Amino acid sequence: MDNDLTEYNVARDLAMGLFTFLYMIPAWALAKFGNKQAQRLVSQAWDLSSCDHCETSFDFVTAVAITYLRNDPPAANGTVSKAICPLCENCFETLPIELIDWYIESCIHSRKRYYPPLQETDLGEEEIESDAKAEARQMKALIAGRL
Repeated sequence: MDNDLTEYNVARDLAMGLFTFLYMIPAWALAKFGNKQAQRLVSQAWDLSSCDHCETSFDFVTAVAITYLRNDPPAANGTVSKAICPLCENCFETLPIELIDWYIESCIHSRKRYYPPLQETDLGEEEIESDAKAEARQMKALIAGRL
């Protein structure tokens, strides 16, 4: 009896996977042509890394890397520059700096929750947050100077 249920579960999972795949092909095609709703649908369905504000996958938009640990030149102890990418270029350019600060804070707090603890070579959480916010302000100033 258990064997019959196992075969049923495998067949059901295969059918659902095939249905999902066939259902997502038109959405993926629309996403490649620039449809924002389709891009969000594909991003959420396939659990892709995406912009925290508009929820569009970084497969379809360009991420903004906000550096919080910069080693120029590289440090002797082997640490490398580290960055967070909570926003896409369009959202970064249009959002006020206060909201960008909030996204930086939420990204750092989620890093603390879901990833291993900060290593000794890393900065503390407060230093990471202040460095990332300072970097974001410099980037916003460069964008404002360009416009």
